Amino acid sequence: MQPTTCGDYRLPPISRIDRITAAIILAVSFAVFRLSAVHHLSDTGYEMFFTQQLLVNHRFHCDAGALPAMKSHQPGQVHQRNLDLPYQLVQRKERFYYFYPPANTILGVPFVAVANLAGISAIDQNGVYYVPAEVRIQESLAALLMAGLCVVIFFTSRLFLSFHWSLLVTAAAGLGTQIWSTASRLVWSHTWGILILGLVIWLILRAETQRKQIPSVLVATCLAWLYFVRPTFAISIAAVTIYVLIYHRASLLWFLATGAAWLAALVAFSQHQYGLLLPPYYHSYAHADPQSPTSFWYRLAGTLISPSRGLFVYVPVLLFIAYLLGRYHRTARTRLVVLALSIVVVHIIAISSFVGWHGGFCYGPRLITDVVPWFALLGMLALEARLRWRAENPARDSGLRLRSEWIFGLFLLLCSVTLNGIGATWGPASRWFLEPTNAQHDMKRFWDWRHPPFLGIPPASAIEDQNTEHPNARIQSPGPPK
Repeated sequence: MQPTTCGDYRLPPISRIDRITAAIILAVSFAVFRLSAVHHLSDTGYEMFFTQQLLVNHRFHCDAGALPAMKSHQPGQVHQRNLDLPYQLVQRKERFYYFYPPANTILGVPFVAVANLAGISAIDQNGVYYVPAEVRIQESLAALLMAGLCVVIFFTSRLFLSFHWSLLVTAAAGLGTQIWSTASRLVWSHTWGILILGLVIWLILRAETQRKQIPSVLVATCLAWLYFVRPTFAISIAAVTIYVLIYHRASLLWFLATGAAWLAALVAFSQHQYGLLLPPYYHSYAHADPQSPTSFWYRLAGTLISPSRGLFVYVPVLLFIAYLLGRYHRTARTRLVVLALSIVVVHIIAISSFVGWHGGFCYGPRLITDVVPWFALLGMLALEARLRWRAENPARDSGLRLRSEWIFGLFLLLCSVTLNGIGATWGPASRWFLEPTNAQHDMKRFWDWRHPPFLGIPPASAIEDQNTEHPNARIQSPGPPK
């Protein structure tokens, strides 16, 4: 195999060393994620329980008797989510289903089967939901999936970056983003989604670097399952479809046919299980943004720069990536940069359109987790553009410029790793949303720089003083679909 080139910057081929390194990355990242202390059930509650139901009883629902929260249920009684029914569940006559996309329970079947062999089950001997086992399974599965994503990022980087730069990108993505603070904590729908998205990006980059057509059936299948696990991935799906239409038109027919077949399968499944065109979770987005007490611009600012959820606050290394792409745009892979940036921008706008832009009980910008693989790609492209510029302009690349840029970049990366590490390892930071008051009903807390989540739970007296000084600060608002 001949080494690939990047201007005069020559890259070694993928080697045995890369595969050994990938195994080490998998083991080390799994250990870091698994041993990080924060594991709070919220939206992910009941997920492994319903996976166990699917594995053992071959069904997507359970009876009321299997749910401790439904002990008082009487035949024919109708419950409402968030009132007398846990919000993770939905009722259809005498059947109770997992409210969130069922694809998440399907994908977990192999791992739950292995857990069962080890004597761990989310259903106890009486056929009742067993929370400790639920948490234990999710802790390990989430860590394994995100360790797998780190390996995918490493191999994607190696398509056009050197070994050492690929290690840096992998470490930055794995520890300096929501991969560590959110997706590896428990099995959110983000967790499955960004792993699948990482595979899509690898397939696209491999086709680009090898100057081949994309594997249309495989890419379309991955994109379909992205939608199955979390509908907000529709933004990435639409953008990649346009990309295929423009640059891989020869693959378009099979790409669209495969996607249409998977969509038809989803509709048929939903009709059979729920009597709906799409599962219940998908319909909740129609009610996600009632008359909001805050403006779009308020929510956009909160998504980007608030001390509680600001993307540039919790992942400041993105500022360095933006600098590199802007400064060295002439040597960047333009069409890939445009693809990734367009998805990121549209996703941020979509999240900011929710009255629940803050994402509820979580740490940092959880709802931006869906585009973390695109952040990783942008980081790779930014580094490659910088290295290409250096190779093409050696006389203009002064030592002062080089040192200034990398000191700035490493400082921002250290801040990103520190802030996401706090969310993954320190309980008070993750509980900030609910203590000492529910921030969803006290929106001023989202902008309190004196007591941000990364400093832990503020004293109750601080909240009381804040609301006393600002009697109109409390804003009631419902949350979004999680």
